[in-house]
Amino acid sequence: MRRRHDQGAGLALLEELEPGTRRVLLLASMVVFFETMFFTALAPLLPHYQEGLDISKSGAGILTAAYAAGAFVGAVPAGFLTLRWGVRAAVLLGLVLLGVGSLAFGFANSVSTLNGARFIQGIGSSMAWTGALTWLVAVAPRSRRGEVLGIALGAAVGGSLAGPAIGAIAARIGTEATFSFLGCLGLFLMGFAWLTPSPRPVAGRLTSMIHALQNGAAAAGAYLLLFSALLLGAWSVLAPLQLDDLGWSAGEIAGLFLASSAITMLATPRVGKWSDRYGRAPLIFAGLAMSSLVSLGLAATGRPLTLALFVVAAGVAYSSMWVPGTALLSDGTERAGIGLAIGFVLFNLAWTPGFLAGAAAGGWLAGATSDSVAYFLLATVCVTTLIGALFFGARNR
Repeated sequence: MRRRHDQGAGLALLEELEPGTRRVLLLASMVVFFETMFFTALAPLLPHYQEGLDISKSGAGILTAAYAAGAFVGAVPAGFLTLRWGVRAAVLLGLVLLGVGSLAFGFANSVSTLNGARFIQGIGSSMAWTGALTWLVAVAPRSRRGEVLGIALGAAVGGSLAGPAIGAIAARIGTEATFSFLGCLGLFLMGFAWLTPSPRPVAGRLTSMIHALQNGAAAAGAYLLLFSALLLGAWSVLAPLQLDDLGWSAGEIAGLFLASSAITMLATPRVGKWSDRYGRAPLIFAGLAMSSLVSLGLAATGRPLTLALFVVAAGVAYSSMWVPGTALLSDGTERAGIGLAIGFVLFNLAWTPGFLAGAAAGGWLAGATSDSVAYFLLATVCVTTLIGALFFGARNR
């Protein structure tokens, strides 16, 4: 009965939205699904590239981080393009770059080419996300922002659900055919975006980002996105290679990532709804507590099945702060009187350094010491952040 009620609530929300808003919600959901599918396809391919191109753990970390590096470099240009030419232009250019990067990745036969292709995809991701989410928030009812963002971010998690399966297919049938096909799918999305009416560009200055971060909600949201991305960056490098060392195949690794993404995808729209109803803070505290526990579990266990359970749980816990973090950032930038596009520039500038640090430093630390040391350090950061969040939350009541 509870599940039927939640499904009915979701359908009720869609019925309450204007037809144009529903169309933008569908477009934004498809764009972020498409982008995150590329982002997460690498995980089951890491053992394949480690063996075929002799990539070390630190090299795997760099390859994983190249995508985030591109997203970081593309964040400010994406904001400029959105402010100057509008959300549609940002989405279209982002899809073009994702398609080009996909083709280059599929035919790459060297580490440098792989890194370059992932970097191009990362720039495209910044363009696509900034345009799509700015477009969505601009047309969504303010009182349902968390819920609408939850649906879109749930679609992004759906892309992360499909990504590992795509990676496993590519490992079996070849990267050339797989990523060429995916690159062509971007043409359909480009047509959909071109035919969808968009709001006019809103004037704004990128320098106002500094003013936005003076708002407590915006600063807290940016930190949560950075923090969550740091955890996910380390997890996306360490987990596949650790499972591979224990004898798991690319398909089995993909299955675990699929399970984690499936749970997160089902939970994310509800998290968005709860954040509108109960506030952001309870969800943040719960996410930090769960992240602390699963990080300690990953550090302590070495048994294959137990490790697999913690890998699935970690993906869910580490992703749990995306919705409240994004909603806080959006709320804060709006209160500061700053354009929504600036908020999503901050979104990309926040998560990318975290993912870069998590992927690169996590891979390096695990290679220099052990996976357990890297996970224990993550647990320490989680507990410290939880204590800080509880302290500041109590202080601001």
